[in-house]
Amino acid sequence: MKTITASIALIFIGLGFTASAQSAMADNLVFSEPRVAPQSGTHIAYYQNGNEKMSYQLINGQMNGKVVYNHENGALKESGYLNNGLKTGEWQRFDENGKLLSVAQFLNDKKHGTWKIWDEKGVLRYEMQYQNGEKTGVWKSWNENGQLMESKSYSN
Repeated sequence: MKTITASIALIFIGLGFTASAQSAMADNLVFSEPRVAPQSGTHIAYYQNGNEKMSYQLINGQMNGKVVYNHENGALKESGYLNNGLKTGEWQRFDENGKLLSVAQFLNDKKHGTWKIWDEKGVLRYEMQYQNGEKTGVWKSWNENGQLMESKSYSN
């Protein structure tokens, strides 16, 4: 009876530690275990087929530096940079064949700068401008033949 009680107590203690670590990740984007210093180093996750799914750097529990996401076939899906867990600089997205689909700019996790989106044929379809997350400048859209269809100005 003592063995069963001790085993049940250990299970609940273990679940408590796991829940604490998970909530720390979800709430603060800080990767650490209870009573252990925040983690630093390279994190790499893999698909079941062995191809790399994603990779990123942790510094004191915060995601920093280059982040890479891959399609299951191993082709680059998305890449960009994080600074203390916030998107910054240029982010690019690709289809499963490696064709560029979009280029976006961020500043402190807000849309900032020029964003461009291409269709599956490589035709530029949209060009947008943002400043601190707000629409600004001239936004343009093109049809599948590359003809300008609309141009709209925003000011903030």
